[in-house]
Amino acid sequence: MDGKEVELRGWIYRKRTGGKMEFIVLRDASGTIQCTVKQDKVSAPAFENARKALLESSVTLKGTVKKDERAPGGYEVQASDFGVIQFSENLSNREGPVHRIPA
Repeated sequence: MDGKEVELRGWIYRKRTGGKMEFIVLRDASGTIQCTVKQDKVSAPAFENARKALLESSVTLKGTVKKDERAPGGYEVQASDFGVIQFSENLSNREGPVHRIPA
């Protein structure tokens, strides 16, 4: 598996920014995998897409599988390309009534 080139499609499950790198946990029907999108390894538009994509955005990613004990599952995909099929909405900024469930 280590060193294999892959193309993945799925939804962003978790995300964190580390300056010139985006850590994205991608989810599909088979499970989740951590992916890294480094500014110096992808095109400028691809990095901007990775930076702008929110949780539950539908995305595509091409890259190389690398063994990494720090990653959930022991492997991560180091991206060579990143695309967005559909950006999700930022639901935290939606206006409207808040429905509370009585205790």
